[in-house]
Amino acid sequence: MVLFASGAGLRPLPRRTAYCAAKGGLVMFAKTLALELGERNIRVNVICPGPVDTPMFRASYENAPDPEATLAMIRERYALRRVAGTDEIAACALFLTSHASSFVTGTAMAVDGGRTFH
Repeated sequence: MVLFASGAGLRPLPRRTAYCAAKGGLVMFAKTLALELGERNIRVNVICPGPVDTPMFRASYENAPDPEATLAMIRERYALRRVAGTDEIAACALFLTSHASSFVTGTAMAVDGGRTFH
């Protein structure tokens, strides 16, 4: 089983208390499920993505007074200095549901271009 949370479940964001708490709760929910279901060989992991190029993400900066500057500021927060493609998040989900990850459970995988590690 793969759940989706957010990098905000691993590293807090200012002025987003409820969102961060909800995503952090989802991370712990996945870890607890992994513990409880492991003896049945059911694996539970959670993907914590950073910014992903979606219409919802684009809307977060396109209406800013200076969209290019706003997007540049967002990118600066991440070690890779870019936004993920949806295919990159899907690749992580495929890995976590494949036999290649058969000994992975209870993991919160940060797929965030290097924001939560520092």
